[in-house]
Amino acid sequence: METRQTVVYFDIGSSFDSGRLQDMMEARQKPLTQTVEMIGSLIRCCKVYSVFELLSGLETLKASLDDQVTDQT
Repeated sequence: METRQTVVYFDIGSSFDSGRLQDMMEARQKPLTQTVEMIGSLIRCCKVYSVFELLSGLETLKASLDDQVTDQT
């Protein structure tokens, strides 16, 4: 199991693993079900350390949904 140690600090004082955020950003390239599973597993495993990280994941999910709707029309 790979463990990432990179931590990014924000002015609001929260911190999170930038590797997971990068994974969520890259999830736009993957099928929607993988994006949903990734965000869901982060929440279930209590690995969402900040509201910012959760919102970033949800924005990625929304972008994936928007892309799929655009592709289908």
